[in-house]
Amino acid sequence: MGKPFTEEERSKLRTLMVQNARKAFESQPFNEVKVEQITKETGISKGAFYTFYKSKEELFIDVLIIVEEEMQQQIMQKIARQSTLRKQLKTILIEAIHTFEKGYLFKSFEDPIIQAAILSKATDAQREQMLVADRRFLEQLIADESSLKLDRATALDLLRSVFFILPVKAQLESPFETFISQFVSAMVDTIIHEEAPGMVVPKEGNYVS
Repeated sequence: MGKPFTEEERSKLRTLMVQNARKAFESQPFNEVKVEQITKETGISKGAFYTFYKSKEELFIDVLIIVEEEMQQQIMQKIARQSTLRKQLKTILIEAIHTFEKGYLFKSFEDPIIQAAILSKATDAQREQMLVADRRFLEQLIADESSLKLDRATALDLLRSVFFILPVKAQLESPFETFISQFVSAMVDTIIHEEAPGMVVPKEGNYVS
């Protein structure tokens, strides 16, 4: 048995492992990524991997959490200085969907079987972190309740519904680009008052309505 890692070594190795896993998951289908290739790049044994993570799926979730946080900040910075919240939300949601479509990391979630397998291996802490991060992001998008035509809980559920579409994308009969544009437009118009002012997005990425 090898010498146990110190806490400092574990921290550095975990960071490196996540970085290497991100490269792998972004460039290959989920089922083709092997634990062995990640451990080889990280410089540890396959056995040592399981002292950090119980499964490849659990590591994937850690990568996903980091990438989603980055994605949210990038999307907010791409918003044009549009005058209404409706226009901004449509830009944000369509941009988010297109970002999810790019690369293998998010394409994994287009397959409901892979999605279910990944989520089944997530730890309670990871589930909570994903839930809190996603909800906080959406709540910030509609921070001003006077802009809402519906109650807040229903509005949040409708915003989340956009991302439920990807696993059933293949079942759509219309072109996806057309469908998602029309779906987002109709959904945002249902939630937000037409005259609601747009969010102010400072350079540092924090935003307010």
